[in-house]
Amino acid sequence: GSRRMALTGRASPTGSSKSSIQSGQQEQPDIIVIGSGIGGLCCAALLARYGYSVLVLESHYLPGGAAHGFERNGFLFDTGPSLYAGMSVPSVNPLRQVLDAIGETV
Repeated sequence: GSRRMALTGRASPTGSSKSSIQSGQQEQPDIIVIGSGIGGLCCAALLARYGYSVLVLESHYLPGGAAHGFERNGFLFDTGPSLYAGMSVPSVNPLRQVLDAIGETV
């Protein structure tokens, strides 16, 4: 059998948020996002920031899609897109803009 992960969250417009990993709870989300890659996570975070109850479904055991890495002999390798460049403020980096919109820092 495959493992599935469901991440849910709702944030108030003031920025406070709640999230949990669910299994079998009955509450119906406002929006379901399929896939927890960078696009799915950004969409879900923005929707939750604006007050929607969001459920993110992922078939892999880790969220992040292609944005993963691995370690070999003490060295860390980034295998996904390099979205962390240009994270200063202000920035044209799309990830930085999403983080700004949801009130998060890196």
